[in-house]
Amino acid sequence: MVEFGSAKYTVQVKSRRATKEKKFIFAAENSRSMSDTYRNYSCDLLAFVFFYDDQKRIMFKSNTSSQNYFTFDKKVITDTMELDSLKESLDTLSSVPVLNPII
Repeated sequence: MVEFGSAKYTVQVKSRRATKEKKFIFAAENSRSMSDTYRNYSCDLLAFVFFYDDQKRIMFKSNTSSQNYFTFDKKVITDTMELDSLKESLDTLSSVPVLNPII
């Protein structure tokens, strides 16, 4: 859970080391989502933690699609990736319409 002022978001964190092919492969869903406890679980933000060269870097993505697997190479890792990806994700979430019941 993360809170920015009055806005609260749920975050799912996934971490990976690079494969032999120098790719980072993340699965946003896992077998827990099928259990009774996690069946209705959803998150707003995905936080992908990249472990490489004795460093830890984080990329945020808004969870606004049905995509379950994400593959990245080392080129996505930039000096400002944490702040840039968080800003982009929050901008995406703020543009998603919220439907309120009429009745």
